Amino acid sequence: MSLTIKEFEEAHEKDMTALHRAVAFELAETMINAMPVDTGALKGSVNISKTEGDVIIDELDPSGSNTKSRIKNNLMQCDSDDNLYGTVGEQYAPYVDGGTSTQPPTAFFTGTISSLSNVVKRASDRIKEFRDA
Repeated sequence: MSLTIKEFEEAHEKDMTALHRAVAFELAETMINAMPVDTGALKGSVNISKTEGDVIIDELDPSGSNTKSRIKNNLMQCDSDDNLYGTVGEQYAPYVDGGTSTQPPTAFFTGTISSLSNVVKRASDRIKEFRDA
């Protein structure tokens, strides 16, 4: 038995869309969970959507749960062929990630990206959560 790439894509479209969503969510969730909490503005400013420049600011979410819910809702509107744009709206985010002369780095972004293979593995374990009904 052989399939063309197009035939494979058509046969597995729902799974590919669910995996696309799950990987994006796992990246965001890993990053949010690694962020330190002061006011919750940094966690509240994380966003993923299919609209470039869709930046969130001034949303306080110390636990990150509202942000994760918003991102998941955004992702459920996306298909596997949609471009997704991730943003962290707070201007000070690079200083929190990389540190300053008075604050050690937290590496919430760089640490998440460096562990991408683990993120993809965790996402593949959650694929059912992101399938359309």
